[in-house]
Amino acid sequence: MKQSVHSRPPRVRWRVPALGSLVAVLALALGVVVAPAVSAAPANVGSTKSLELEVWHEGEVPDGYSWAGAEFVFTSGAMVGRCVTDRLGVCDVRLSSNGKVTGGGTRALRLPAATYTVTQTAEKPLPGLVPATGQLATVRICDCGRPRELDVYNVSQFRDTVTARVVDATGRAVKWSTFELGAPDGVTRTAMTDWDGDLTFKGPWVWAFPLSYWDPVFRPGAYTLTPVEADPKYSTAPLALTVTASDVRRHEIQLGTVRLGAPAPPPPDTPATGSATLTVLPTGSVPEGLDLSGAEFELTRFGDENVRGTCVTGSSGTCSVAVVPSGWTAPMTGEAIELPAGEYDVRQATAPRGLAPAAEIPLLELCTSRVAGECVEETKVENASLFRTEIRASVRVDGEPVEGAEIVLTGPDHPASEPETTDAAGLAIWKGWFAPGSWSFTVDGGTEPLTEVMVTGPDEVDEPWGVIITLAPAPGGDDGTPPPTTTPSPTTTPSPTTTPSPTTTPSPTTTPSPTTTPSPTTTPSPTTTPEPTTTPEPSTSPGSTTSAAAPTTTPAPTPGTVGVPVPSTGGGGGTGGVPAAGGADPVDEPAAAAAPEAVSTDADPDGGPAGSGNTIQVADDVRELETVSATQLSPGLVTGIGALFIALVVGGYLLLRSQSRRRLV
Repeated sequence: MKQSVHSRPPRVRWRVPALGSLVAVLALALGVVVAPAVSAAPANVGSTKSLELEVWHEGEVPDGYSWAGAEFVFTSGAMVGRCVTDRLGVCDVRLSSNGKVTGGGTRALRLPAATYTVTQTAEKPLPGLVPATGQLATVRICDCGRPRELDVYNVSQFRDTVTARVVDATGRAVKWSTFELGAPDGVTRTAMTDWDGDLTFKGPWVWAFPLSYWDPVFRPGAYTLTPVEADPKYSTAPLALTVTASDVRRHEIQLGTVRLGAPAPPPPDTPATGSATLTVLPTGSVPEGLDLSGAEFELTRFGDENVRGTCVTGSSGTCSVAVVPSGWTAPMTGEAIELPAGEYDVRQATAPRGLAPAAEIPLLELCTSRVAGECVEETKVENASLFRTEIRASVRVDGEPVEGAEIVLTGPDHPASEPETTDAAGLAIWKGWFAPGSWSFTVDGGTEPLTEVMVTGPDEVDEPWGVIITLAPAPGGDDGTPPPTTTPSPTTTPSPTTTPSPTTTPSPTTTPSPTTTPSPTTTPSPTTTPEPTTTPEPSTSPGSTTSAAAPTTTPAPTPGTVGVPVPSTGGGGGTGGVPAAGGADPVDEPAAAAAPEAVSTDADPDGGPAGSGNTIQVADDVRELETVSATQLSPGLVTGIGALFIALVVGGYLLLRSQSRRRLV
């Protein structure tokens, strides 16, 4: 095989890469040696009429860090000017118009024309930053040149982690104890020791899309380390620590080993004491400043039911128990009670208004000790909120909504206020805080309110509470004819259930003149409603079983009194649902007196006043208080929209198909 003319000998092939690598290493070494010397040399900014000096950081600083307060000195012979950076870390230096140094100590420094050296004052550093040392730059201030910039870098000593190791006086690790770290700038963090007694505190977690990181908030300065939850054999006094620059590592600040001492022994004559507090903690939405008084906690010593007491909370929701070593005699009840030491079962008997009592509370251990704070128990008991924030009332007559009715609402801790007026759907809505209990609704200035009881579970607080109020229909016109607008006959004449007249009154033969019917359009069933007839013998209508003297009970026919019972969507029970006797001619006897049997003297079982004819009922579903037009589209509109959508889809398909055929042709 012949060797190529352009091929190199084997020894030459490896020499070229080796020489290249050697050159790269030499260049790197030269950069390492020369770069510090170059960077250490002061920069010559040049000649300028205005100079913007800005401080930058090497490393990390906390979010929202303020750069205000760094001082820089401009010196030229006997002339000295000082500028101080603003919160953005900027100083503005310009040529003085009067030949004097002005603006010293501010961000706007004015200097006479001269050449100046720039240095940073080490005695006024920015918190957590190491100031730049030595001469930073030279600059000639004159009425010449373009604007210049000078960037000064300060090394950051902020870190996002602080570590420590906690031991006792014998050097043993303090395990599973919680400590609170107090850092400079008001930073506080909490952490727990592990099996080896090591503590690790992290800065706040910052989420800045698309980045997330621990905020570096720790810097050298004065620290405190306080035991929060530790063995009582250790002192709980805060430990003062000082962090210097030597404690700052690349990624963390090290506090080193911290020793906990034993608490100081109490004086020999110190009595043994103990205490416990029970506090109601509302969960969920509650009114601001809610009165938390009245919660009762029954405490019974485990294994001895004779040792017991009842702790009742005050307005702040707290009651206290003092532990007595001896001398306990009898159970106590109140905001502050006494009990002997022991373990106690706790049961919450009652809760503050608007809250649900806790179903289960852990055992409460009462003890005494001569060491202050050693036997102090604090128990927080969560009570779920039962407050609703909306009440709705629907007012109806004959099943139709009533617009413009004024309703006054009263209830627990809710005094009567300005009335609410129903809208076109017959709805009145109240917003606020409404606790379970009896709520009264007074309609149109009535003297007798309608009352219902609100029952709320913890899972129902987000739902409105609604009631349906059914009012008795108003009387008809002077001519005895029911107003057509208030008698929707197909829905308000349940005659087959109340007047079995079709089998006993041959209405077709006793009505020779249909023209005498006052309102044939409002009574489409003459066989079930005999009132438009002119029967001369009202006593011959045996089909009326409710009253034989029917003409005396119907002085003027109304939609609710002439054979037409008042429909009660609220469940009935009031007199408005009792039909009047039928078979009487309202024209022949208009002045007949009302029979006493037609008026009930009993109270309405659904909450209406006695004899009012008005009823109230809790709505099974609050959505039924809304009209169909307000909650859904009409079937015709839905059908039209669907047909239009289908037509558009089909038309678009046909258009695309025709265009594709044209392209093929």
